[in-house]
Amino acid sequence: MRSSRRPQSAVNPVSSPGSSDISLEDVLSGARVAPYTKANFMAFLESELAEENLEFVDSVKEYKGAIADGASVGSADEVVEKAQEVVDVYIHTEAPKQVNISSDMRSEVIDRLAEKQVDGTIFDEAEKEVKTMMGQGPFIRFLKSAVTENISQDHANWRKRIGEINLVIAVTIMVTFMCLQGFTDVNALDSRFYRLLGFPFLFTGISYYQSGKRCVCSALAVQGVYMSKKSHKTWWEMYGLGKKNVDEENVAQDELENVIQDPYAREQLRKLGVRYFYESIILSVISMVIIVLLPPGDDIYPF
Repeated sequence: MRSSRRPQSAVNPVSSPGSSDISLEDVLSGARVAPYTKANFMAFLESELAEENLEFVDSVKEYKGAIADGASVGSADEVVEKAQEVVDVYIHTEAPKQVNISSDMRSEVIDRLAEKQVDGTIFDEAEKEVKTMMGQGPFIRFLKSAVTENISQDHANWRKRIGEINLVIAVTIMVTFMCLQGFTDVNALDSRFYRLLGFPFLFTGISYYQSGKRCVCSALAVQGVYMSKKSHKTWWEMYGLGKKNVDEENVAQDELENVIQDPYAREQLRKLGVRYFYESIILSVISMVIIVLLPPGDDIYPF
């Protein structure tokens, strides 16, 4: 059982602050597609141990439907019995799935039930409070977290390995030049051109490692695509040195099946991909500018 928390000041539960393109009611009514379906939202609430709120909304909907239908709930006693089931599970202070509503609202519902003043509106205000609470906190977090990754963990790990390999190559190049500068007559570090030879590996290393760490492929993010089944290439295949282990037709079909249909989700993923891509460029450029602007080799490496 979860302790009752007094909800914050009321807001319109239909619309979520900071997101004019998608609303809580859209998700609850089934008007949105993945990753903003009702099932997606329920999975998110389960991760926050707050699924009882959406379950309560569903139970109230079922209760109202049963009364309106009249087939399963007809007499006044049956209506009271049906309402009692909802109260026992979600409203009572000792309820196994107690929802977060104010103590005044909780008392009002219980009192109406005790006095058998039961109809289709008994849970209306409690439902509004629960929706308001969801719209103010969990729903906003859900929108922010629903599109944060577009590649599998396996592919992300592969990208991190590729990034680490390229970073090692970049560092090896610089260490090699330092050794040549210090122990031979080759003044490799006197030429800023030679220092730039490690830049392609540095950029590839940073971008791939960042991509793997965050589970986001910027190129696919801009296209609004998830990569859930696409196989990755080995490093020699990536540079065109071996036979591909990927069926191009199947890959194309797989990407087609994983295109994000929801326009809001596509836009959020695109922004995320662009942001991470520019972060990689900025980090790479700053690193290489520092390396290039260092004084000539003999001034900083007097071996």
